[in-house]
Amino acid sequence: MDSDRKFYLIPSLIASLAAFLQVSDALAFTYVLAKNEAEVIIHPTGYEGAGGELTITLGLHPEFAEMEDEIAFSAEHVAAIWTSLLVREENLGPSLEIPKLGGTDFFGTLIHEFGHTLGLAHPTLMGAEVNAKGGRGKYSMATKGPNGKFDINEGSDKVRGSADDERGDDANAVFFKTSDNNPFTLPESGIIDSTTYSRKLEDLPSSARSPNVASREVASDLFSLPNTEAMIVGGGSLIPGQIRRGLGADDVAGIRYAMSGLDEIQGTADDYTLQIKYVGVSDSSDMIIRFDKPDGFAAAYVGAKPLSGNHRAMGKNRIINYNPNLPGNRDWYYPQPERADFESSIINERAFALQIATEPGVRYGISWPDESLTEEEDPSDIIVQWNGENRGSMSSRLFLFVATESMTEVKVAFPSRAPELSEVTAFKVTARKAN
Repeated sequence: MDSDRKFYLIPSLIASLAAFLQVSDALAFTYVLAKNEAEVIIHPTGYEGAGGELTITLGLHPEFAEMEDEIAFSAEHVAAIWTSLLVREENLGPSLEIPKLGGTDFFGTLIHEFGHTLGLAHPTLMGAEVNAKGGRGKYSMATKGPNGKFDINEGSDKVRGSADDERGDDANAVFFKTSDNNPFTLPESGIIDSTTYSRKLEDLPSSARSPNVASREVASDLFSLPNTEAMIVGGGSLIPGQIRRGLGADDVAGIRYAMSGLDEIQGTADDYTLQIKYVGVSDSSDMIIRFDKPDGFAAAYVGAKPLSGNHRAMGKNRIINYNPNLPGNRDWYYPQPERADFESSIINERAFALQIATEPGVRYGISWPDESLTEEEDPSDIIVQWNGENRGSMSSRLFLFVATESMTEVKVAFPSRAPELSEVTAFKVTARKAN
């Protein structure tokens, strides 16, 4: 092991008696190692300080090749979701295809774990030391101050991880949006760097003492957003009947802040972009999925090496490992696309429409090839119209929805040219239980 390389296990999902809890390392957004170095910024594997496009590969270890059919749908779309970096404003939703009791969602868990391999850490402190009885939610990540302990008080609103928390001499490890301390939206300017985000508490709005955490408790209690939480706050479907299938604003902000490079200024020569690809069965990819974790649920095994100052870069061949024998009578469920009957039509050279035969209360999806966008175009420019309202897609190639009628019309418009209709697919989302 190189002496300048530090390795950490981020155990996202462990069982504790009858309750399922999550072990967290950090928030609003923060990075791997922040529990030890509050100011650290982590970049994906392959970044050395020069700008350009980083290609990152995700593969399934050959020892588990028999799982390829089960995981391919999730892995392909998780790669596209983290490449596209689109905010899903309401990313919490009903389980539907995953059993409410005993089911754990592989798709949602993989989105979460992959975020760790890119360098993001959990946005909250956890454990008995900081989460005793009382209060809602979890405190934001910080390191212990000179007194050697965490100083925590949820303030008058009784919501942990909110702006009125008292933290004593704790050293804040959370980057927050300086304009409004809102972790559920991105800056209107589109600029995400050291001019719009800060870790220094003196840069908080005047009424705030702490950063707001992008947790479901802060979202619902303080921002009136009942179906929202940053994906990196926690993974899988540990809350019965609820899953996550998209990125929150803080997930996107954390990656894009790192993409502003070593100078932490967007639009300069050291900026980079990400292109993430699922390559199937491979033991040489940058991120490798395995299924031989002996306990708990799933974990990302990550390592980082020094770059410059407080900047680090992830190493290659990071492991995302799943326990095939889940505790608490739970099972992994792997979302699968089951072709749905539909009729398609061309609206114009930029748009198409689908009429899909649907069952109310069932989740459906539409996908199209990544090549539908040019290098100059952004996934955020794709407009999906569903139920008469304009929605954003989940990635450059996917839109998911829960049907409300027996026939559903979905229209999709692209910045310049729509894909061939023969390349467009509509499907019902089912789930396959692990053998």
